[in-house]
Amino acid sequence: MSYKSLLAVHPTHDSIECLTPLVKLAHALDAHLEVLVINLASPIPTMAFIQNSDYDWGSSFTDLLSETKNREKEVKNYLKQESINSTVLANCTQLGLIDETVTNPSLYADLVIFSGGVSTFSFRNDGTCPAGCHSKRR
Repeated sequence: MSYKSLLAVHPTHDSIECLTPLVKLAHALDAHLEVLVINLASPIPTMAFIQNSDYDWGSSFTDLLSETKNREKEVKNYLKQESINSTVLANCTQLGLIDETVTNPSLYADLVIFSGGVSTFSFRNDGTCPAGCHSKRR
């Protein structure tokens, strides 16, 4: 099979350098690289509304959206420097909805790659990623 479209799932906690092997692969295959930038939002704590009616989840979510958009711009700039045929999508979602976020664009790709390996959304108890290329979880 000839791979002409690659989807790279790229969490915001991954370094930009995690995309380098994927860029090389896309160049070698002469394929279009689509990067899905994902930032994970924590769910709204139910008890927060019961204990504090003034709880403001919105401001922290706004910060996450801003962080996601900034990473999207970084990835676009990086891919432009690499002269690669690419598209960058960004999404800020809860972990429980990650399957839908990744599945939809995956249906249109010849090959789906997690830039940090299979442990992309897994962390050790100390906040570090077993794959080794992630920065420490915030």
